[in-house]
Amino acid sequence: MRKQFIVSILSVMCLTVVVVTRINAQSFQRFEVDIPFQFVLSGRTLPAGKYVVERVDPAKQNVLMLKNTDEGTLLLTLVQRVEKENPSEASSLVFLRREGKNYLVQIWTRGDSNGNQVPLTDEVKRDRKSNNASLVQLRARE
Repeated sequence: MRKQFIVSILSVMCLTVVVVTRINAQSFQRFEVDIPFQFVLSGRTLPAGKYVVERVDPAKQNVLMLKNTDEGTLLLTLVQRVEKENPSEASSLVFLRREGKNYLVQIWTRGDSNGNQVPLTDEVKRDRKSNNASLVQLRARE
């Protein structure tokens, strides 16, 4: 009887560790951000608002979903991996701003040295090289 009790307790503990690890991994791949301006993503202009950014499938690191929680619209986008030397201190979105237009160009997740870059259109590539362009970084709500 005692042996069954110990085995049951150990099983529950192992299951708890697995569940907590899975929940932490999922929440690490999802964050919310307030975007106070219109922006362009994959040739489409999206409105200002509150957005949730998350991976559709952890096994497919190149697919991200942006959901506008104000309007309930969502957009899936393909991204490319980009790296930096130090891990990100906060989850954030990076925009290229030029002549009143904001282009989403990178997505970073807190604690990760690997980020995501939106494939650049010819217009964004041209604007990125311009002296009149600037980068704007918006941090996620923590």
